[in-house]
Amino acid sequence: MTLSYHLDRVTVEKFVPSGSIGNYQLLDGASRIRYVGRSDTDLQSRLLRHVDESPYRYFKYWTTDSPKSAYYEECE
Repeated sequence: MTLSYHLDRVTVEKFVPSGSIGNYQLLDGASRIRYVGRSDTDLQSRLLRHVDESPYRYFKYWTTDSPKSAYYEECE
């Protein structure tokens, strides 16, 4: 099971490796998945763009070995 983290700049910068490829889910205050996405180049940077967007309050993420793997994960 993937941990969920509070979606704020400090948490993203602390836990998400810069320059990593991977997928993420954005969750609302009730921990319901509201958005699914990926980054083929820098997952940390991509998540930081969501920090000030409502209604997202939490996120989950996982890294992959390649953009192709991230694409297939996102499709699932």
